[in-house]
Parts: sequence; C-alpha cells; structure tokens
Amino acid sequence: MVNRYRVASVVALVVGFLLSTYGEARIDPDSIVGIWLFDDDGGNEALDSSKNERHGEINGNPSQIEGVFGEAIEFPGAGETVEFVGFGLDFPTDEITIVTWARVDEVKDQDLCSMVPLDPDRIVFHMPWGQGVTWAFGGAGFSTTFPFDDAWVGEWKHWAVFSKFREAREDKISGIYLDGEELRFIKRLAGQWVPRDSSFHIGGRPGSSFAGAIDEFAIFNTVLSQEDIQRIKNQGLERAALNRAVDPRGKIATAWASVKELNEM
Repeated sequence: MVNRYRVASVVALVVGFLLSTYGEARIDPDSIVGIWLFDDDGGNEALDSSKNERHGEINGNPSQIEGVFGEAIEFPGAGETVEFVGFGLDFPTDEITIVTWARVDEVKDQDLCSMVPLDPDRIVFHMPWGQGVTWAFGGAGFSTTFPFDDAWVGEWKHWAVFSKFREAREDKISGIYLDGEELRFIKRLAGQWVPRDSSFHIGGRPGSSFAGAIDEFAIFNTVLSQEDIQRIKNQGLERAALNRAVDPRGKIATAWASVKELNEM
C-alpha cells in the first residue's frame, strides 16, 4: 500500500528544489572579471576559476590554510602579495564590485588590495588605514570610508565594495558592505579608471603589506545587488557565481527515484 503522506513529502521536496534552483536569480557570467578561490595548489600562481584565466603570481611565501569555503591564503605581513602584472589594461573602468572574505590579524596601515602605482587614478581598499576602512576607485578624492572596529581582528568577515561612474553627478555611487549589510553608501561620488599598464595586487602592495588571510576574492564589472552579495556570502562563489556546487539533474533524479520506489510499495 502506498504511503500517500510520504509520496507527498517527496513530491514537495522535488518541487521545492526545482523552485529554489531554477527560480533563483543568477549572476551574469559576462560580468565576472576574475574569481580566485585560493583552493588549488597552483604553485606560484593564484588560479582564476573564471573563463578569463587571469592567473596571478604569488610573491613571497604566504601559506594556504583552511578558509570559509575550502582553502584560503594567509599573509604574515612580510611583503607577500598576489600580483597581476598589466591588469590595469583590462580592469573595469566605470562600474565595479569586489567581494571577498578577509581576516585581519593586525591593525596597521595596510591594503587588502590595490592597483600599483596608486596615482594618478587610485584603486585601493585599505583594511584598515588610520583606523578606517577605505575604498577608493578612480581617484584619491573619490573615497568611501568607515571606522574600523577592533572587534573584527582575527575574525572572518565578508566584504564587498562597489563603485559606479556616470557623467550625471546624481547617478554616481560608491559604497561598502560588511557581512551582506550596507556599511556605507555615498551618492554622487565615484571616479573612473583610465586603462593603463598597472599591476593589481591582492594582499597588500609593496610598502603596505597585509597581515591576515583572504578567501574567495572576485571582481565584477557591474554593481551587484545586495541580494547577489548576500547570496555570494552564504553560498560561496562556486555556487552563486560559477554554478558549480550543485548538479540539479543528479538531485532531481534521486528525488524522483524515491517517488517511484514509494509508488511500487
């Protein structure tokens, strides 16, 4: 005899899975500039998991440790960086979002990431600098700052910074998210990056070493919604941006197999 309650439960599970999987908005893959999970042992390379294959060169001897999702890269603050030579030629110019997990181990003037050289246009994410978290894109005067909380030291935190430049002043925006929540938002303030043969660094830059750890770093050529940022934080970049973590076909087949088995009882 068929247990109709069990059948109904499995059917509900399948339907719920279909809705959650296919009804969930996806990040446009063409908006991905690069994704560095720091999971793969690429030797002296930080491997880009996106189709763009923008692999970075690891300078110094940072360690690979357990991260929030898989592995992470740990910087002891002695000059180690992940360097992308010439990345300034292909970097977003008018619109950008950077997301990452970061664990700050020391409160000092340091960069989580930056373009080198800094001037004439500036791309830098200070974590912290002068007791402040600062995001600047397209110029030293176009910066977004929020006080750094010492309670964050030694804790994994998810960060997102964004900027959008438009000719109309009222359409310019920049801001910072912490753990999926808006930390700082500024209207009418954003710069513009002019492509040049500069190098991008993750984990500090020469003269500003980062002391801490970084996991799941990504750059997008658009301003992501808060929903997208929260999804990345909760699900990780592989699922939220690369759609790799879940194979819907396998799970659906398993669920429907359970329904068939119950009907044959």
